Parts: sequence; structure tokens; C-alpha cells
Amino acid sequence: MFKKPYISGIGGTGIRNIAHYFLELNKTLPKNSKIQIFGSEIKKSEFTEKLKSLGVKIFYSQTAKNIQKIQPDAFFYSQAIEDGEGKEELSEAKKLKISTFKNAEGYYELFKDKKIIAISGAHGKTTTTALTSIIFTASGLDPTCIIGSSIKEFADKNFPDGKSFRLGNGDFVIIEADEYKRNFLALKKIFGLIILNIEHDHPDCYKNINDVKNAFLELAKNVDRKGFILGFMGDKNIEYDFLIKNEFHLPLKIGVSYEKENLFKDNTSFNIRKEVNKNEIQKFFLNLEYGFPTKNLIFNQKNKKNLKNKFLPDIFEFSLETSLIGEKNIINSGIALSTFLTSILISKSQENDYSLEKFVSSKKNLKQNLRFEEIESALKNFSGIYRRQELVGKFNEIPVYDDYAHHPTQISVTILAFLQKFKHIAVIFESHQYKRTKELFDDFVQSFDALIDSTKISNGNFTTSQERGFGKLFLFPVYKVPGRDSDSDFVNHKIFGKKIRDRGVDVEVCESYDDLPKILGQISKENFDCILNLGAGPLSLKLRKLL
Repeated sequence: MFKKPYISGIGGTGIRNIAHYFLELNKTLPKNSKIQIFGSEIKKSEFTEKLKSLGVKIFYSQTAKNIQKIQPDAFFYSQAIEDGEGKEELSEAKKLKISTFKNAEGYYELFKDKKIIAISGAHGKTTTTALTSIIFTASGLDPTCIIGSSIKEFADKNFPDGKSFRLGNGDFVIIEADEYKRNFLALKKIFGLIILNIEHDHPDCYKNINDVKNAFLELAKNVDRKGFILGFMGDKNIEYDFLIKNEFHLPLKIGVSYEKENLFKDNTSFNIRKEVNKNEIQKFFLNLEYGFPTKNLIFNQKNKKNLKNKFLPDIFEFSLETSLIGEKNIINSGIALSTFLTSILISKSQENDYSLEKFVSSKKNLKQNLRFEEIESALKNFSGIYRRQELVGKFNEIPVYDDYAHHPTQISVTILAFLQKFKHIAVIFESHQYKRTKELFDDFVQSFDALIDSTKISNGNFTTSQERGFGKLFLFPVYKVPGRDSDSDFVNHKIFGKKIRDRGVDVEVCESYDDLPKILGQISKENFDCILNLGAGPLSLKLRKLL
């Protein structure tokens, strides 16, 4: 156990859960054995000041002197400091031969003896990690959870608005696995790998989609032979390479399909289907078909006997509800539940000869053992995640939502989801990062097609539906990410706006954050019933301050 950890860039979303971990661990230790926690940041924030009030010593400068003075026994850091102000601290820590851990390296070091469930993909990681976390927690498994954003379900007296970390005593660690700069490869041994989707989301560190896919294939090699890989069958980059081909090794492979598309018949799968209704709550079903899920799973190691047909019915059906918006969140919820069921049944099959027979003797028995009523309630009442379809307030009695969507696929899916619920939405968008916008420019332009009023379309270029709404786009300049963008990749947002307008979208181009009050002044209940802010930049905070 580390007694004097130092966390460089402690306020960053990718590394702050390390601070949460040591604070939680201190609650379990005697007063004379408390861990001394140190950290540094460039500037103060509400989060860093909260940490200081809880006893964390924070330097608001990042120099070698900090490391020389503290002499920590471990140095945790965000990759952002490697080319930023914190690189002097990192260099000094290495010079003094202090153990250093970058991003996921730190989480792996702390939890490598647990069953790590890594949830990966270009989109939906945070939501699916949160949903999986609340399912495992509701079932009584007492997991450790590491999420990329805070949820209210993990709130406590020190963080009443929510946390992104939960420290549990159980066997499972659920972690959001980030592909940026191949960070997730630090997870050297994984019990369960979840792959939601694979896309070219980071052109600043991946050459092309094949380069991205190869990184995920490398990650798949880290799955323990007694573990599993679970992938979404609706993604063409997952189905063949990860679920059908078998180039790396032989963990259990499971496909999750939606509405019976591409049902994975060899290494059997889960299927999600939804019930169409007009209520605020979406209902979906998860079918566990053809027995669970492969002959290799349920294996009596002592007697070398296959127990599959004896103990499992052909079909289990689980019916659940979610208040989250859109089909994508039905899929995320179904994948989260599939992850839970797979983890439980594999673990039970490996424990001893008879535990699985008792656990799955009937559908009723299985649901009781899973504490399924508690899981149903947790999903139905899940309050959502910070900046993921988050209702942040109202303006002129119009609901205002904020969402982190910053990739073309995320943008399109999020808009379509909201247009199933609202009739006329005002979308505010600030593209995040010059290089991403430049590399995916045509995809960005097309991602707003759902806003076109389907009654005014005179050609067949767009896929629209009379049953959904439409909207207007307020487009801000592209946000330049410090340390990751160069001026040579600059994208003119006026040209960006013209290209979108040429496709038939109602667009208003804005010049600066100062235009935000003017935009809100144009919006009334007569012309809009929803305001939706999209993007990963600072515009979100600017909007919230005006509500």
C-alpha cells in the first residue's frame, strides 16, 4: 500500500478518481495510519478546493521542488502533463526513481488483483460504465467503480452532487477504458472486455480506422482465458474481428444484438428488443437465447462434465425500464445487464461443482439470486450522468439539456433521440478540437441532417420521418484544444456552417461566447420546446451560468 501518493494534474477527469480512491481508503484506516495525499494543478477549481478541505495537500504550481520536498512513494499523473507544465514534476519523479503511473496504469496497479471489467468504445463508455456500476451495486456485489463522469447514485456528504468513483470490497472492478493514445493497454489482465463500438474518433493519435481496430485487438489479448469478450453486434468493426474470428486466444465470446439483427449463433448471444410506447419510461427486453451462452461456459472442472443442458432453460427473458432518452441508451442498458449476467454466471461456474445449479435452477430462482427487483428499480430510477443528456435547467420555461457529444456519430444519435421526444429543438454546438473537425469534416457536416424539417424536403437525399421533430442549429467557432491543436489545422466555422446549410439545415453562425445571451433571447415556447447543447468544450459552462 502506498502511504504518500502524489497525483499530478489532480483536477483532471481522467485522474481524479485516484484521489477519490485514497480518500475512501483513509476512511477505513486507523488515525495513526492515514495515507498522506498530495497533488498539483495549474489552477484552482471547485473540485481541488474540496479536496483541500478533506486534507489533500495541493500545490498550485507544478515544479520539481514539489517532488523534492514531498518525496512521495508513488507518482500518479495524467498524460496531459507530459507536454504541459507538469512535465517538470514527472521528470523529477523519474530522476528520483519514484514509481510513476500514467492514467490507466495507476488504476491497474491499485486493482490488478481484482476481476477487472473494462468498458471500451468510441461512444457510450461513460453511460454504459455507470449503468453497469449501478446494476452490480444493486445486486449486492459491492463493486469498485471508476467512471469518466460523476453520478448522483455515488453522492455522499462530501460530494452531495455525485462522484465518479465507488470503492467496494467485492471481487469486481468496473472501469471505463479509454482508447486515447492507447491508454487502455495498461490494463494487462482483464476479466471482462466490453466493446461498444469502434470508430476513428482520435485522428491526432490514430492514423485510420485500422489503426484504431489494431489497438482494440491488442487490448483483447489482455483478456484472461477464464474471462470473456462481449461486443455489440450492430458494429461492423466488432462483429467479425472480435466475435467470429479467433486470432488471439480463447476467452468466452458473446455478441449482443438489437432487434435480432446479426444474431450471433455460434457462440450464443443476448438480444435486446424494445417495446414502443409514448411514456417517459422506455421499456426493453433482454433475451438470453439458446442457453447461456456457449458450451464452453458452464463446465464442471472437477468431473469434466458439461452442465449446460441440465441446468439452463433455452430462453431467459428479462424486462426492464429506463428513463434515459433514445434507442442508444436502450442498447447501453442491455449491454450493461448482459455484462452483469455474464460475469455472474461465469464466476459461479468456476466456483465449485454445485453453486451454479443452485443459482440457475429456474428463472424465478435466478432472478431472486440476482436481486432482480433491486436492479429493476436502480435502472428505472437512474438519474443520469453529468453532461450526458443532462437536464441542467430551464430557460423561458423550456428545458435545457447538456450533452458531451463531440463526434459525428454521437451528435447524430443524440439529436435523433431528442427528436423522438421533442418537436422543435434548438441545438447549440461548439466543435471540439481543430484536428478532429478537419479530419472528419464531411461527417460533421452530415451529422446535423436530422434537424431538417422533413415536410420541406424536395429530394431523396435525406433519411427522415414525419413522426419526429426538427430543429435549428446555432454554430459556434471550433474550440482549439490547448496542447493538442496547431493553427495549421484551423477550421473556419463560417465555411462549416455554409456546408451544413447547403444540406437544408436551418443554421445560424455565431462569432463568440458573447453571442450566447442573444441566442437565448431568440428562443421562446412558441418556436422551440427544447434547448440542447452539444460538445466537449467550455460552451457548456458558459450556458449553465446563464440559466
